[in-house]
Amino acid sequence: MEIKKSKVVITSIGVSSPIGNSVDSFFKNYENSVNSFHIEDEELENELGHFKNVNQRRMDRLTKISMMSAIPCIEGAQIEIDESTINNVGGIFCTAYGPISSARNFINSGFELGLDSASPLIFPYTVGNAAPGAITVLMKSRGYNTTVSGYNPIAYAYDVIKRRKAKAILAGGFEELTPEIEEAYKTRTVINKNGKKEIAPLDTISEGAAMLFVEEETFAIKRNANILFELCGYGVSSNFQKEEKSIDNFGYISPRIIQKSMELALKRSGISSSKIDLIISLSRKDSEQIESEIEAIENIWFKEKPAIHYVKQLLGETFGASAAFATIVGYLKGKKFKKNKKSKKHIMVNSYHIGGNCFSLILAI
Repeated sequence: MEIKKSKVVITSIGVSSPIGNSVDSFFKNYENSVNSFHIEDEELENELGHFKNVNQRRMDRLTKISMMSAIPCIEGAQIEIDESTINNVGGIFCTAYGPISSARNFINSGFELGLDSASPLIFPYTVGNAAPGAITVLMKSRGYNTTVSGYNPIAYAYDVIKRRKAKAILAGGFEELTPEIEEAYKTRTVINKNGKKEIAPLDTISEGAAMLFVEEETFAIKRNANILFELCGYGVSSNFQKEEKSIDNFGYISPRIIQKSMELALKRSGISSSKIDLIISLSRKDSEQIESEIEAIENIWFKEKPAIHYVKQLLGETFGASAAFATIVGYLKGKKFKKNKKSKKHIMVNSYHIGGNCFSLILAI
């Protein structure tokens, strides 16, 4: 139940990815072929060095990736954190695997040199909310703050703001591509149509971080913030892994579940299906998600279905960062699509998460 009718808007965005560590460079390179799915460490560190009050010396690589997207997003929002706002601004972040490299280094040092040699400098970076913690400290806020897995952080932020638990939330996801993740997904198995297991590697896995500054509209207007687009609402549904083939967390989601998610988003947003101009999809070409999603779309739109844009075919699988990346792509695509036309463009963003969760967000640009 929504308590407050004030709109939820996005006033700033930030990215860190193999194709660019700024929104401009990201979208400029977005539709070009990607040669590498790793962020160049030297470029990342050089870019971070341009920001004041950022001490990279003790940061692990995942925190650097996360910071590179968060800092421009915070600066772009042009918000002053003081006694009047400190408890009203928070953060909601998502990651699938967190700081695997830091955990590995910490554990290996104990095995190799003995438990007494375990570094107290590395240990704080072995938990999933290490990077969000560093971001929150830099932001100097004490508002609603959490780190999740398998959930859409943008939808979460929408609920928190609608329920007046916060006035503004830095929301987004982050992921580091480690050798362990690469090896795991090379040997990934799924249940095929004959009910048997088969090897099904992910052919494009990537890394990066994407952040959005989500606010209550009245709060943004009061401080003359630049509003980029509105988050109209969302729908959510889940497989609950009731079918054996849905055990693959990044694979099968049934058409019924995807259809329900989209229908809920349309209903809660008060926007008819005919108003949707574009669907941004996080379906992967190496799974059955595309077929399920197309069937669900045809059940709602029939022959008049909107265009569909697939993010992962260009950006790769970025796990916990995927939903935030897709939302930013939705905004950038919608902005380009709209050009000088005055009428609003409505974009639906379909994201799929660990455990079979499906979210459908609707943006008005």
